[in-house]
Amino acid sequence: MVFCSSSATKLDINEVFVDDSLLRLFPEKFCIRHNLIPISFENEILTIATEEENHYVTDELYSLLKFTKIVFKIFPKNSIRNHIKRFFEKHNFDIKSNQYNESIGEYLCDKILLEAFKKNASDIHFCPDKEKVFVKYRIDGTLKEEFEFEKRKWSYVCVRIKVLAELDIAETRVPQDGSFSRKMNNKKVDFRVSCHPTVFGENMVLRILGNSKPIGLLSLNYAEEILDSLKQFVNMPEGLFIFTGPVGSGKTTSLYSLLSCFDPHQNNIVTLEDPVECYLPFIRQTDINKSPNMNFSNGIKSLLRQDPNIMLIGEVRDLETANMVMRAAMTGHKVFTTMHTSNAIGVFNRLIEFKIDKSLIFQYLKGVVSQRLVRKLCDCKELTDDVSEDLSKLIGQSVMFKAIGCQECHYSGFKGRVLIAECLLLKQKANNLIVGSQFLDFIPDDFKTMEMFAIELIKNGTTTYEEVSRYLYLS
Repeated sequence: MVFCSSSATKLDINEVFVDDSLLRLFPEKFCIRHNLIPISFENEILTIATEEENHYVTDELYSLLKFTKIVFKIFPKNSIRNHIKRFFEKHNFDIKSNQYNESIGEYLCDKILLEAFKKNASDIHFCPDKEKVFVKYRIDGTLKEEFEFEKRKWSYVCVRIKVLAELDIAETRVPQDGSFSRKMNNKKVDFRVSCHPTVFGENMVLRILGNSKPIGLLSLNYAEEILDSLKQFVNMPEGLFIFTGPVGSGKTTSLYSLLSCFDPHQNNIVTLEDPVECYLPFIRQTDINKSPNMNFSNGIKSLLRQDPNIMLIGEVRDLETANMVMRAAMTGHKVFTTMHTSNAIGVFNRLIEFKIDKSLIFQYLKGVVSQRLVRKLCDCKELTDDVSEDLSKLIGQSVMFKAIGCQECHYSGFKGRVLIAECLLLKQKANNLIVGSQFLDFIPDDFKTMEMFAIELIKNGTTTYEEVSRYLYLS
């Protein structure tokens, strides 16, 4: 057996959760006598929460559970004993007790939220079935089932989440949306909640909105060419700039990052969002969900009377909103917004569908960014020459990296995500030359597509062909 310990002065015993199946293996009196709590057991590694390294109890622990390695997590003095009783009380409650019903909902809910936060999940899915409820995390864009629990516990967990999000706990037949915040590891984390009725009960999805801190533009790891184009637009005095891509491609994060380039003390920056996903200091943000009878269209009309310099409009969804966004750009404002198109050039056709005149598009649309988020290979990757002839011709080389998997990446072979993007900064022409022009006349000669950037990332081992193919068609 191998023994190791880690001093954990920053760990909070209140944020430690124990699986019932693990707790059953350790008698309560044993834990109280030795002042310890079993935290986890994975890959034959037993992790123990204690106030000191109790190596003398190793043999007793081994008699209760066979392991190959033990890890002692050291917590502050006088923090363990009271929590031993708390853990075992939740484990030993009678199932018919109302106190149990409330506690099991709180316990499971807190455990699931904290685990999702620790694993950097972006979404939590609660999927009730006939006899069980499956819990899935979306990590790096991929949905993965993490664990399951008995169906009889779902109503308590569901009520707990609804109470936190201030939803109607008695209503189970209509969709509901809400939000709440929790403090985890000394960080404020926002959760957006969506409930939807299904044949086996309410399906619930929680979007984790991070720690409410915007990310700097340089932290997004855009390619240098795209970063230079974005900086050019930041320095433009007016115009419309559109981010496009599917749900979950990082459009909102990119928009917030662009806003962070402006001084909010010298600029009146206003936003119209559905919902507000990140709270920015000194910026006037509006959540249209919380404002009765407000939508993007009439919200823009109101914001234009607020003397703005810079406007962020969450999404162009309809003809009226498209016209109001264009009007804002025409009246000397700098406007950021999003659309759903497959690439940057597709924005032209979408604006035409919204009845926007071509001459207005050419004159006031300054740039478009289309982007995708793909998983990045973990450092455990390995080089392989098992490359097909067609793929070899596509990437221009006969070797490439492949995913392997290790403990660091949870054996997925991928860790984190990287942006693949294309930035179309339109050529600017004199007004008298715009009439009769076509879309291709405004596209720079050196414009690089997402597919070109994706091939570069495959060649340098940042990601794989299979991963890119989930989002882009390479040919």
